Amino acid sequence: MEEVLSALVAIKKELDEQRLEIRDTGKNVTEQVTNNINTLLEEKFKTWEHKHEKLKEIVEDQEKDYTF
Repeated sequence: MEEVLSALVAIKKELDEQRLEIRDTGKNVTEQVTNNINTLLEEKFKTWEHKHEKLKEIVEDQEKDYTF
């Protein structure tokens, strides 16, 4: 009977450790996904800003052509 209780305690301890590992892994995955999304968004915004500046230059050039 004592062996069974010892085995159950050992199993419970292993399960607790696995539960903590799963939580930590979940947090790490969440952080990594968040970082990846933020990186992608930053790249998109930089691209949009670059395109906006180009369009702004084109419009300014066209305005100059109209004034002369």
